[in-house]
Amino acid sequence: MWHDNETCLDFLGYQHFAETIISLTKTERLLPVTIGLFGDWGSGKSSILKMVEKTYSDDTDSLCLRFDGWLFEGYDDAKAALMTDIIQAIMEKAKANETLTEKTKSLLKRVDWFRLAGLAAKGVVSLTTPLAPLGAITSLLGQVPSFAEKFSEDPTKLRDELESFIKPEVNEVFENIRQFRSEFEDLIAESGLTSVVILIDDLDRCLPESIISTLEAIKLFLSVKQTAFVIAADEGIIRHAINNRYPTEKYDNQDLSQDYLEKLIQIPITLPVLAEQDVACYLYMLFAEKVLCKEHREEFEKLCHEVQENKKKRELPEAINYGIAAKIVSTVAPKLQKDFALVETIAPTLTKGLDGNPRLIKRFLNTLSLRLFMSKALNINLHENILCKLMILERFHEHRFKELFAWQSAQQGMSSEIATLEDAIKNNSDKDLSDDEKIWFIDEEISQWLKTEPLLANECLSEYFYICRETIRISTKGSKQLPPELQKIFANLQSSAKLVQVNAAKKLAALQDEDIFSVYEALISKAITVSGRTALQGLIETALLHELLAARLITDLNAKVDPASLNAKIVFRLASIRQKHIHLNEPVNSLLVKFTKSSNKEVAKAATAALKPSVAKNTRGVSQRSRKG
Repeated sequence: MWHDNETCLDFLGYQHFAETIISLTKTERLLPVTIGLFGDWGSGKSSILKMVEKTYSDDTDSLCLRFDGWLFEGYDDAKAALMTDIIQAIMEKAKANETLTEKTKSLLKRVDWFRLAGLAAKGVVSLTTPLAPLGAITSLLGQVPSFAEKFSEDPTKLRDELESFIKPEVNEVFENIRQFRSEFEDLIAESGLTSVVILIDDLDRCLPESIISTLEAIKLFLSVKQTAFVIAADEGIIRHAINNRYPTEKYDNQDLSQDYLEKLIQIPITLPVLAEQDVACYLYMLFAEKVLCKEHREEFEKLCHEVQENKKKRELPEAINYGIAAKIVSTVAPKLQKDFALVETIAPTLTKGLDGNPRLIKRFLNTLSLRLFMSKALNINLHENILCKLMILERFHEHRFKELFAWQSAQQGMSSEIATLEDAIKNNSDKDLSDDEKIWFIDEEISQWLKTEPLLANECLSEYFYICRETIRISTKGSKQLPPELQKIFANLQSSAKLVQVNAAKKLAALQDEDIFSVYEALISKAITVSGRTALQGLIETALLHELLAARLITDLNAKVDPASLNAKIVFRLASIRQKHIHLNEPVNSLLVKFTKSSNKEVAKAATAALKPSVAKNTRGVSQRSRKG
């Protein structure tokens, strides 16, 4: 198995991102600077920060500090924690300079002031009313350790001390901020450091309040000469936090997240989604690490170097494959052959199914490794490539996986349906297939899965399904109460094949309302999630045929869906409901108006475009009625 932590080993070809960040933060004329390193969860942001941190570890003239905002979630005021960390790190870096001690003490005292101000905002101490009762002050001691030590002998003494500390007028607040910035800048200058680089990680794991608090600390207090901040985060989550702080309904329906980010982030760097060849390279290197790293470290390092060099050669379509690896690690190459063959098979599917996300890919491989380990412990002999193929079906097409389970269960592990389907794929003909089998045949993704080696026609699958039994036992939420005929419709509405979806929608729309809304209730919770696009598409196809379901869907989407999780195709398909059900014109338009304010530019643009013909059509209708009158 592979660890799930960040690494300095660059299997993703991201070294150039780290080098770019290092170059920017070492360019004196650019400082102060704030760099945004944006990418989805698990895309490799933390590993890039680790590469940057490693490079700076040998630089005695600079300070590079990593701050994990998530560690302070629910424990301390985020901006105070960040300021304290930086000041203490500078003091530690320049500890031989005794003249900085007083400046450090003064800065930390101001941080305590800001910490108290932060607690005041939470209602522990008020800045605008008389000092809080002694009980509230005593509770404050537990949240600010420095005060707890100072006043532990006589808590009542804190009342008098705080009177001069808290009760600031507005001017005093600004003066404290100004003085902090001035003293902080002097501290850096006198420390002898050429730059202070702060790497902020895991910010997107925090609650919106902590995210904004950290961003405000950078903006208000810490962005001074010789400083650089690198914020690694999912941009969508940061935007959500900003909108949570500055809701559009309170600001003339403006989405302020774009302006906020542009003012804070001078240089945005967005990590790309990995292409298939990048995913294949990543998989090859993961398996090479597992096989070589422990006993053949030197060969592994040579291979890493070769891959890095090959990535720079634009004429090479692949930075690594078995032939390249065998040339570098010839003595142990046979140990890689089986794993590298597996990579060739699974790389295209994992690229598409997991959006090229490195962490999800690694977790898929870890699940595979865990199941193989469990099978050995149970004395079950499984072929790795067969298990992997079944896991791909399980991960990306769970309903088909369960259907295959039912087929092989009724036939002592051998599925005649799979044999028939593989023959149909080979002959490119669905003439002899049943209706259920045709659904597999016409679904492009399932059809590709059926073609993938190894073929399963002559394989006993019972022990493979035994190892995967947790998926079999846990039904999809909401579907477990559906009878078999409705479960089939439920599954087919989520098919990636358009024809399968449309046929399922027709079958559902022809049923009694009770059955229709049973399936609807089972699907809607999934349809409103980021991963539920196919489920939503299936419901939209049904909505076009059933007005009551359409009304319910529009209501639920208006209340529950995050427009940023959609795409333009879904927006336009939703808009087409107006042509099928004219009574829903107004609620659909209302939903589209909401979508125009989405932080997802694709969705906002599509919603704006979808509204234009509707408005024009309504205007023509009014004009025609006027002329008739």
